Amino acid sequence: MDGEAIVYGLVLVIVGIILVNPVKCTSKPGEGEKIGQVVKVNKEGWVSKTYEAELIRGGLSNGSGTVGTQSFNFTVPSDLVKDVKSFMNSQQEVIINYDIDYMCLKFNSASNCTFLTDIKAKK
Repeated sequence: MDGEAIVYGLVLVIVGIILVNPVKCTSKPGEGEKIGQVVKVNKEGWVSKTYEAELIRGGLSNGSGTVGTQSFNFTVPSDLVKDVKSFMNSQQEVIINYDIDYMCLKFNSASNCTFLTDIKAKK
């Protein structure tokens, strides 16, 4: 009986994950825009590697510097990695748009379900 209970429990968990994923795709509790400089882009993760980036806001000189800086971490989709790396290498100030998903699996994002949707140079 205990073996059957474990199997039923695992089946319920799997079914629950399958049913929750459509909610993940349609629920967006937050979105926004930030200005700063991209200072880090790396690929990390245990199960599946995702590109993660860090944006520095504030500071002494137009978003850069070390005094009063705040970092913002986000997951970069593969189609935007080249652009993000280019802006990081040029140390150019950028405007990013992002979405915050209601729920995501840990291997989809290391940045608390914050996903980059667009990046462009600040004019």
